[in-house]
Amino acid sequence: MIIDGAPRVTALARSAVLAANLVLIPVQPSPYDVWATGEIVALVREAMIFKPRLRAAFVVSRKVVRTV
Repeated sequence: MIIDGAPRVTALARSAVLAANLVLIPVQPSPYDVWATGEIVALVREAMIFKPRLRAAFVVSRKVVRTV
């Protein structure tokens, strides 16, 4: 099952992370986007206390033209 949640931490997001086996965090390759993931990363780390087998990964969702 795939749950697509809002891009902010809410009670619903917390419940979805606790129900998940894998959390994919979409991020654009920009400093602002990486900074904006801080709350969800903290939520995932908190959830890992209760679910040590929980896994998470970033998914780069856009390519920046003319960069490596």
